[in-house]
Amino acid sequence: QHFHEQVWQCFVNQDWPDKELIIVETFQTRSSDIFRAIEASGDKRLVYLRFRCGQTTELSIGCKRNIATHIASGDYISSFDDDDIYAPTYLSRMISAMHDKHAAFVTLSSWYFFDIKSGRFGFFDAKEYARVKKMRDKDIDGWLWGYGFSYLHKLQPALDKKINYPDQNMEEDIKYIRAWKQSFGDTCAALFFDDTGIVCHTLHGRNTSNSFALREVAREEMRDTDVAELPGTLDFYMGMFPRQEERSRFIEYEAADSGIQRRMVERKVHWLNGILTVECTRGAHGYEFKELCAERLHIPIESVRIHREAPEGGFLDMRQHGKEEAEEEPEAIKPLEEEVQDPDHNQSPP
Repeated sequence: QHFHEQVWQCFVNQDWPDKELIIVETFQTRSSDIFRAIEASGDKRLVYLRFRCGQTTELSIGCKRNIATHIASGDYISSFDDDDIYAPTYLSRMISAMHDKHAAFVTLSSWYFFDIKSGRFGFFDAKEYARVKKMRDKDIDGWLWGYGFSYLHKLQPALDKKINYPDQNMEEDIKYIRAWKQSFGDTCAALFFDDTGIVCHTLHGRNTSNSFALREVAREEMRDTDVAELPGTLDFYMGMFPRQEERSRFIEYEAADSGIQRRMVERKVHWLNGILTVECTRGAHGYEFKELCAERLHIPIESVRIHREAPEGGFLDMRQHGKEEAEEEPEAIKPLEEEVQDPDHNQSPP
């Protein structure tokens, strides 16, 4: 149950508007406190099925996936692993990629991952890893198609062809997508190369499959990825699992400080006299961004306050108000102190 709050936050923060989260849980003594509380709150976005099982009557992962598929009410099915981090744009980006490729099924061919034991991040590109290691295409088929944490597909074709997951806990993913290809041909499924970080896969020692990186991704670089847009989650991981001196067995080369490449973006800042464009790293935190704004405006940093949106009462011209009066002015929106979100980042659903 440790990751249940995380998967709910990943779900509710998706910018895809019409969505439901289907949870199929089995338990022996106590079901999820988190999901029972959400269900009791009346949130209709959660469809929560729970079954008390004994040690010999546990439902397989494949069986649970099939149950969820057959009670789903949407047009698309996306598999979320509760121990992975999904960016707010994950669903919209994956669905767009699927339509762009004229496919009915899409999964990632590359992704960022976090090794909890070493506290280090890596980037896994299956095709590049195979090229460097001189591996054959058939040797990486499981890497390309067998990771169910990034499966997204149309629902109706699976129902029409009665395509189900096998009743097992291992390799149910790869057998499922092979059944799709057998029914509709290889072109029904497409690969999406993700280099902006719409998901961060977690390696915690209990995974049924592993990922391997040619190089470590520095934490500064991770702050510029899409998953960093999910409030608090990435910082929580970094705080809970600091980077260790011991190297990760999943990452070949350590991050070199000289090799860190920050992703730069231009953010629009609305202020009293119009719109100001400020260039900064995508993962810039509040104080860093305030420094850049103060530098552009040629004013002391103490005079800068950052809001996610304009206060309801409008902007206050300090030149026309005394200091005491300004301090009494109520704030409709709490200033943003810890992080800066890109107001233009969210995409409209396709």
